[in-house]
Amino acid sequence: MKTIAHIYSRYSPSVILDLHNELSKRMNFHSVIIAEKYVPNARALFPRTYFFYKIPDGNVFQRIDRLISDNILYRMLRTVFFEKMFSRHNVSLLHAH
Repeated sequence: MKTIAHIYSRYSPSVILDLHNELSKRMNFHSVIIAEKYVPNARALFPRTYFFYKIPDGNVFQRIDRLISDNILYRMLRTVFFEKMFSRHNVSLLHAH
């Protein structure tokens, strides 16, 4: 079965309300959600959701997040994470948001 990777820079489950239902209906393809940053909220994650970094609540953490994201080491580690996820899940198609 082929795998579609839905890619987000920032992913919050409540932003796209119908995504989980739509992904569950697709019988011909396996879907995974891969995000650079996960912004938690009250809605549950799709079962196959992977993220590189979780942004905690609070303005202080958002400021720190901006500083961290500009770091060259962060960008290198993020690239390795995405490559590892694509390989692990045998991704055939990228659907980037």
